[in-house]
Amino acid sequence: MLKPIRFKKFGVIVHLKDLEKVLASLHNIPLVEIREIDRKERKLSEFETSEKAKFFSYWLAKTRRCLAILSQFERKKSISEQISEFFQPEQKGFFEVEGFGELKKIIEKKLKLICEESELIERGMKELSERESAIKEELSILQSLKALDVPIELLYGYERINVIVGKVPFELMESLEQEIEKEHAIVIRKFIGKETLYVLAIEREKTENLMKVLRRLGFERIEIPEKKGKVKDIITSLKKDLTEIKKAKMVLRKKGYALLEKNQKFLLAMLELLEIRKEREDVLAAFGKTEALANFDVFVPAKEEKKFLNLLKKTTNNCYYVEELSFDEEEAPVALENPSFAKPYELILKMYGMPSYNSFDPTLFIAIAFPIFFGLAFSDAGYGILLLLSSVFMLKTIGKKSQTYEALAKILLHGSITTIIFGFAFGSFFGDLLGDSIKKVALLDPLGKLPDGTNATIVFMGGILLLGIAHLNIGIALGIAEALKRRKYWHVLTEKIPFILLQASAALLVLNFSILARNAGIALMLLSIILLMLGSGPFGLMKITGFLGNALSYLRLMALGLATFAIAMSINILAKMFLAIPYIGILLMIVFLVVAHLANFIFNILSSFIHPLRLHCVEFFSYFFEGKGKEFKPFYAKKRYVKEVV
Repeated sequence: MLKPIRFKKFGVIVHLKDLEKVLASLHNIPLVEIREIDRKERKLSEFETSEKAKFFSYWLAKTRRCLAILSQFERKKSISEQISEFFQPEQKGFFEVEGFGELKKIIEKKLKLICEESELIERGMKELSERESAIKEELSILQSLKALDVPIELLYGYERINVIVGKVPFELMESLEQEIEKEHAIVIRKFIGKETLYVLAIEREKTENLMKVLRRLGFERIEIPEKKGKVKDIITSLKKDLTEIKKAKMVLRKKGYALLEKNQKFLLAMLELLEIRKEREDVLAAFGKTEALANFDVFVPAKEEKKFLNLLKKTTNNCYYVEELSFDEEEAPVALENPSFAKPYELILKMYGMPSYNSFDPTLFIAIAFPIFFGLAFSDAGYGILLLLSSVFMLKTIGKKSQTYEALAKILLHGSITTIIFGFAFGSFFGDLLGDSIKKVALLDPLGKLPDGTNATIVFMGGILLLGIAHLNIGIALGIAEALKRRKYWHVLTEKIPFILLQASAALLVLNFSILARNAGIALMLLSIILLMLGSGPFGLMKITGFLGNALSYLRLMALGLATFAIAMSINILAKMFLAIPYIGILLMIVFLVVAHLANFIFNILSSFIHPLRLHCVEFFSYFFEGKGKEFKPFYAKKRYVKEVV
């Protein structure tokens, strides 16, 4: 807590005969991050791509392709089925296999047949689709030739004459016919409409010149399909062919769906298993070896050192060598360790970046401040209760499927609690839906007055401003501690201390206890200005306005809170107007209240999340946090379908 987890780096040597078992054991728990070694420095050779690696790569690609082919036949689930799936526990670890030999047998006996069958279905669908496209193209041509009531074979196949069929806009007919006459072509048939259809005959050697002229006049040639019979009869026949193709495609779809339904879980398990095995083979690229030994480096959390050594002892029959290695801060991975209530807020931190290995982890501060800022920005008890129910629903549904959604749901759950608290404290329940009754229990009405006549809005503004300054000062304090730890004393003196002095100066000048206090305030202000200019030159003065801007930025929380109430109140006023409509007025009012409050609820969730996020990432982090750390990525296989891989 407050600092990332401590790590140790080890160089490990094991016998090649034990390497597969060691990797399998390490792969089952998120314990180590494997780093590439310098083989040249240690005089080691690299692992060559094995036949196993090629085998896994080949069948992994085949399995992915098989699933991609069959997934197009998956039945679309109804909304009710999709919702019910959220509440069903995931089936895990139903597939178990031991050793490469058994896996190879399963692949050759079952997976190979499924892949071949899926490829046959795909090939059949592709051929049918190609035929369907060709027929549709022919139909589109023949539809434009419907007016020709002659056998279509009369339009092609002559030795010395070309029959040209095409169409031209009606207004270009006269110009076109003049050119046809000049080129000594014959108009066999002409069908006048919005576009005039022409059937022309011309000597073969003159065809090219004629087409050049006709194309300039907007003539669009129609390529005649080599069919026999009248156009109408051919169209009827082609439509029957399309019907047959659709039936054949339906048969293949059913076959594909049945194959998917029967084997989907098996295919997903095989995909996961092959990915795991391939990852184990791929990681060998970071290793080095001799004729009998393998050497690799790992980062292990310091508190897990004993667990790591016991694992090596067990998997190698106590025949291994481990040496602790030194490492610098930039090389070290970063993993966070926070109490359960703060854990979800690591999601927010990671959106910005990971802390450096030896720096502060601000997750705990985010976990305390973020819900408060969220509640102030939302500050309506009615919306808070609605958000509480929504976040619980998220936790019970999509939160079970994804760690990211689970963290987001918990953040919203915490925010809903503070929203309810501030909502009752400020007397807001869907705006003024409950009238003045809720105002009687409110601690402060931000739009009203205090008993002594003081404007409550000013008090609310002052409270938010003090909260913002306190938050910024925590950031400055963390920045001072971070700089002192790294012995950056000049940085502390010229970049951090001036902001403390500025605040003390402002307090003395505002309170104005005495002439001495005022003079002390002026002196502190001048000292802070001098220190800032010593650190950053004339641009140091800009940091004063920057700090002031950061502090005032927290007033957005007040603006959002007041806006939530004001919009909700406006919705209630508009809703009451529907009561003037006879008979259906009350129904319209209820519908309007539900829809409008729901829209306001959704918009305010977004703004109440985004703005506190900004206050942390832009204002708070700017005084101490850099986010340059590299997240710990353990060599670990997350298993959903595979029970055990050894």
